[in-house]
Amino acid sequence: ATPIQLLTWPESLYGKDVVGIVPTNSGKTLAFLLPAIGNSQNGIGVILSPTRELALQTFKISSRLVDSTLCTGGRQEDHREGRVRMIVGTPGRVREHYLDLKPRVLVLDEADKVLQQDPPLLDSKDQILLFSATRVEYSGGPAVVELSVAARCAVVQNVHVCARHKRLRLLTRYLEKIEKTRHLKILVFCKNAKTVLELFAHLKTWKRRCVHGKMPQAKRDANLFDFRAGKANVLIATDLAARGLHVP
Repeated sequence: ATPIQLLTWPESLYGKDVVGIVPTNSGKTLAFLLPAIGNSQNGIGVILSPTRELALQTFKISSRLVDSTLCTGGRQEDHREGRVRMIVGTPGRVREHYLDLKPRVLVLDEADKVLQQDPPLLDSKDQILLFSATRVEYSGGPAVVELSVAARCAVVQNVHVCARHKRLRLLTRYLEKIEKTRHLKILVFCKNAKTVLELFAHLKTWKRRCVHGKMPQAKRDANLFDFRAGKANVLIATDLAARGLHVP
């Protein structure tokens, strides 16, 4: 078990509301998923994620453990033999289909992002589990327990300040330097879809893929698959890929 699992399981399995502030790759999915399954045995659990990609990633794990359904804007999937025990989805689509639901456990994965989307079911749940990489503003009363685990790895951050018209040239030079010294997968974040497409066109000599919110879901899935599989070593994306996605 990871530190966040050891810290949160006693509280969450007892039925308490929990806020977990944890870095990426710390085992948070099982930290909230196992208590959500255990505490919703006589009802149903709901896991809300800010993006379809993250919801799908969680659904793949949940469906191995319990009868689950995926409820997102781009797709609808069932992995169940009988009664659904766990609903995994995005706030908007869950609001459309399950607004009157009264879940035993409600999970907000990357809670700071989900709370910005006016998530449903906040007033109808028995227990809430909130997990995020950054601090969460949630006025849930005295039952909320906040636990945090410090990041284990040091992240080197470099800031390059330059004129707007020089950014593409500077970024290209920086990517070439990284690629020559270490053959790594490179993730480049852009503010919006327009900038993603501009950078994608500029890096035409690279093995690259892009992901943004205006792209069809099937294409987004295919591009993420190619990046994970090593068919592309550069992924250019908006912030929909900024949280929680597992890239080996």
